[in-house]
Amino acid sequence: MLLPIWLLVFLFAGGIYTTPVAPNYIDCRNEHHKMLRCAKEVGFKPDWYAPNFEQYVPKLEDWLVCVGTVVCPMSVNRMDEIQLKYKVKLLLSTHDFSDCFSQENFSKFAACPVAPDCESESFQFCMVSVMESLPTCSRAIVEAYSSTIQERIRICKLREERELWRNITQLRS
Repeated sequence: MLLPIWLLVFLFAGGIYTTPVAPNYIDCRNEHHKMLRCAKEVGFKPDWYAPNFEQYVPKLEDWLVCVGTVVCPMSVNRMDEIQLKYKVKLLLSTHDFSDCFSQENFSKFAACPVAPDCESESFQFCMVSVMESLPTCSRAIVEAYSSTIQERIRICKLREERELWRNITQLRS
């Protein structure tokens, strides 16, 4: 049975344009440069420790619009990390942690062993445990910190993943 020519053209052309193609090195390099160019154009350079961090939200939104959809794994990773960091920072910025994380309390938090990898939640739960034992840490502060644990772990994993990719790239060169 022969198919009509218009159907063959439709099927063939549709296959060409709808088949996803993995981005190559040049595509990814261009995407990375676009992310940098957009950051410069919209003035996106967040100060993660600024007391008035909320002022950077419009710049983040402008940057996300400028960059658009990213497809390269390293770019997707970086975008995810930045958006998660914003989410965590904005949530935490609604609370005053200064009394809880004061110099007097520093030694108590220092007792929490730093996790050997991102999968380990022991450090985060130790921090929560110490916070709960301190009279200077309100219940709201402890809950705010606790609500960000999964995001913090995800941010750490994203950084580890990017570092692994960098190491692989350096080995290839």
